[in-house]
Amino acid sequence: MTCAGSGSRAPRKSWRRASFTRTSIGPSSAWWSRRRSSERPTNAESARKAGLELEARKRFGAHFLAGLNYTFVDSQVQLGADDTVVLTSLQRPLAGTSRHLFNGIVETRVGRTTARLLVNYYDDRIADVGSLGLPDIIEQGRLAVDLVLSHRLGPFNVRFAAENLSNREIRYEQGGEPQRVFKIGRTFLLQVAYVAF
Repeated sequence: MTCAGSGSRAPRKSWRRASFTRTSIGPSSAWWSRRRSSERPTNAESARKAGLELEARKRFGAHFLAGLNYTFVDSQVQLGADDTVVLTSLQRPLAGTSRHLFNGIVETRVGRTTARLLVNYYDDRIADVGSLGLPDIIEQGRLAVDLVLSHRLGPFNVRFAAENLSNREIRYEQGGEPQRVFKIGRTFLLQVAYVAF
């Protein structure tokens, strides 16, 4: 969830928002195959997810905007004892779910020029669920920074974007050991658009 600027709208007062969510899922109606009686249910016995989101945004004068967003997620999947025949852990967080998420934005607008700095951070999360006795593969938390500049020049809109400026390594670990480590590099993009209306 990313805080965003208000575009060309009139400046607004600062505001804050908080929300809380909780989801509990009981035993699922797992499917069964009529063709092969040996096939077993693949769904988890139960799952739970609870979260808290905090968001704030404030304008400083007519040209500056700053915003923050924080999300906390507590999740848990419970498997039956027989499921360890394939899957390693009876209890784990939901795959792909980070416990902590953070987004920030700083934006300035002067005349027809806008500059926006975006910061995103996510905590460790399960990338692949461990099976056959192997531990879960964990994607390590990572910070990403993007910069976007745009300028309106007559009927043309010029936009420059610099993505992943931090260029932190993307790291996956299994059982505390590196499973794969790489970088995706920085991306620079220049766009020129013609606005007919």
